[in-house]
Amino acid sequence: MKHQHAPLRTRSNDQLSIEVEKAYRSCEERLQNHQTHLLNSARTLQNPKRRYAFFATYVSLRVQAPACLPRPLGRARSLHSSLRALRAWSDAARLCHQGRPQPNLPSEIALADAMERFQIPVTPWMNLEKGLAGLARNEPPQDLLSFFTRARNLVLAPSEVFIRILCSRRGVRRYRMAKELNVHEMSHDPAVFAYIVGVVADVFNELDERKRQHSSIPLELLVRHRLSAESLRELRDETKAPENFLSLMQDMALFAWKFYESGVAKLTQAAALIPPEAIHYLDGFLDHYKVILKNLERADFAPKAFSQYSGGLEPRISLGVQAPGFSQDVQ
Repeated sequence: MKHQHAPLRTRSNDQLSIEVEKAYRSCEERLQNHQTHLLNSARTLQNPKRRYAFFATYVSLRVQAPACLPRPLGRARSLHSSLRALRAWSDAARLCHQGRPQPNLPSEIALADAMERFQIPVTPWMNLEKGLAGLARNEPPQDLLSFFTRARNLVLAPSEVFIRILCSRRGVRRYRMAKELNVHEMSHDPAVFAYIVGVVADVFNELDERKRQHSSIPLELLVRHRLSAESLRELRDETKAPENFLSLMQDMALFAWKFYESGVAKLTQAAALIPPEAIHYLDGFLDHYKVILKNLERADFAPKAFSQYSGGLEPRISLGVQAPGFSQDVQ
């Protein structure tokens, strides 16, 4: 069925139409029970259009997308229905990008306006679909290459969108990025850093959510350190990290810190072109994950110390964990 065009805004003064205003409010209400570091920071943004766009894209990328995964990670009953739901989700994003949201879905009306207002490309939605399809198939990363490819697909896509919203400067009717800014390059390393910290902090917790036991840590690394998903489960209550687990976590931390240092360097180089408000939030984002990783290092990666950090990190939504308040089945 052909989608009708929704009236996105009043062009003369760039004010939101009543319909679009209501659509954005609906997204905001939908996220009331969600408490994550990234979302809580977005709630404090002073610019209402920037804040609204954040809510609309967050609903799509961090709530609706992972809900397409099979149970217990999402709502789909099977792999087939999961892949079908993911395709429907990405198709809807394409239509929103074309300015053709379904007129009866507030989340799509809001997303279409956000995409047009902030000149957001549809590519991140396509990349996230690839990453989530791998999770739906229950495919553990075999090596470091597949691990970093998954990281880029799962967290770089949302990161690009959120940083574009955060760093755009207001124009006449649209928000624009400085031509010299490469959003993909600028968001890559901070996003991968956060992903690695999320995988490290959730190393035990995610084992409880899999039908077939495997870890998001590359199998290549587990084998190198004489570990497996099954042996990881046996370590979770240890007060001191065994030597092989300690060396594994030190390897993961080393990868993370390299991305952190590179990310800070890239953001520093672009600082003159980034609005001061954006620099504040990007600093806070990086510091949040840096503190968690440093605390785990101070605890010498004692397995029992992980419980206080698991389950609350932003990448867990990207990893496909069902968000609270959404229990219906994907049809």
